[in-house]
Amino acid sequence: MEEHLKISIITPSYNQGEYIEKTIKSILDQGYPNLEYIIMDGGSNDETVEIIKKYEDKITFWQSEPDKGQTDAINKGFEKCTGDIVTWLCSDDYYEPNVLFEIEKAFKENPNINLVCGNRRTYGLGIKDTLYEGWVTKPTLEETMFKGNYDQPPSFWRKEVWDDIFPLTESLRVYMDCEMWLMYLLKYGQDKALHIPKLFAHGLFHATSKSVNEAVPCRRVLNSFYYTIGKAIGADSKVLDEMSNLERFEYEKDWEIRQDIDIQRYSELLQKIFGPQFNDPSYIYRDVSGYFIYLGNPDAGMKNAMEGVKLRPFKLMNWRTYFYCLRKKISK
Repeated sequence: MEEHLKISIITPSYNQGEYIEKTIKSILDQGYPNLEYIIMDGGSNDETVEIIKKYEDKITFWQSEPDKGQTDAINKGFEKCTGDIVTWLCSDDYYEPNVLFEIEKAFKENPNINLVCGNRRTYGLGIKDTLYEGWVTKPTLEETMFKGNYDQPPSFWRKEVWDDIFPLTESLRVYMDCEMWLMYLLKYGQDKALHIPKLFAHGLFHATSKSVNEAVPCRRVLNSFYYTIGKAIGADSKVLDEMSNLERFEYEKDWEIRQDIDIQRYSELLQKIFGPQFNDPSYIYRDVSGYFIYLGNPDAGMKNAMEGVKLRPFKLMNWRTYFYCLRKKISK
């Protein structure tokens, strides 16, 4: 009889009763014979617990008690994981059928691979359906760090790699998955990551999604990540001085760097990607407006463009961005 790899999946949850049943069913309906499924609920007061109880005979472990947020829930769930392969799936996302068998096959056929990722679709009210390809590696490690499209929902990791990276930084409400990806790249490089060009997961954007409500804080967190990495590797001091004046999340980290990083290339990318913010702090709002236009949500685009206008009312581009979003809304 074939021995299946054990796959551990954590679902962090809080008041997601409207969505979590679809998440649970998408995992249990995989029919995967060696599944460890853990749900860490933060003490929901909606129908979440009732839904979990419907499936508790198939859930390895679950609890519902107050926590410090999603990151804390993931970290606590990870402490209970015993699988060969691990991941988390949020309580408003869901998998395609047969994904876990695809993942097992990929890891068995590629014993040197550390993580496997597929593609993800995003959808939701006021959002156009969009297909994201999982991390797109670039010619160099530095470019992958800045421009690689890491996507957590369709990603699965070897447990020993997670052991080396976790816990996630508890103070992070957003982009804890991006932090994990950067930690991984700094320690392991990009050569042992496998992308399978198939749809693995679906991500729902809705009114309470952090991706929708905290897009600007996400950009501030990114500023902090790349700034602290730049300090750790000794990037160009002039660029770091400029970055020190940007809006950043209060974040300090001693990044463990095992890879050879091209300091000059890293400095150039810092300047190229974050330079527009140096002399124009309203740029971040225009950037987020463009993100929402890409998602097909001109209302959110207008909202963020107006924040840019408030910050820099005499910046013509801010008004152009606002009226561009308005035209998109009217023509929608």
